[in-house]
Amino acid sequence: MNAHNPTTQPQNPPAATHHVWSVDVIAHRAESGPKHAILVVIDNTTGECLALSADRVIGTEAVIDALGRLVAERGAPRQIRCDGGPESRDSKIHTWLAEHGIGTLCIRADSPRYRAQIEAFWATLWKDVLDETRSGSLQQIRALLNRWSAEHNCRRVRSGAKP
Repeated sequence: MNAHNPTTQPQNPPAATHHVWSVDVIAHRAESGPKHAILVVIDNTTGECLALSADRVIGTEAVIDALGRLVAERGAPRQIRCDGGPESRDSKIHTWLAEHGIGTLCIRADSPRYRAQIEAFWATLWKDVLDETRSGSLQQIRALLNRWSAEHNCRRVRSGAKP
């Protein structure tokens, strides 16, 4: 696969844990607080939240650092699924992925059904945490996200839930 020309067509669901991860970055602003970005990486097979972090801005290096930590801990997935946002169009990210033998699948933003796992994850995160966050510093948001991520993963394991 050409690192600068990722696949844009939907593919079959992942066959095993860690075969496909979804990566996304969104902006969030509490009612009385600064805007910040939230990075999420989930395993498309299990729905496990592999990474969930917040910062004022999440750029290329932050995405590569997060993926690098995950690959070092868990091994590389076969593919990263993304939505065509800025984090998925960055040539440095595509180069890093290609160097690690990781394919990319960019789903058009108007095709959420092909991004069902990440969309369901965001919906739950918004309902459980972000809608209720009326104010808070970046440190408070990070603490909320860390606690929620641990609870989310624990619930998934106990229930045997699928994404």
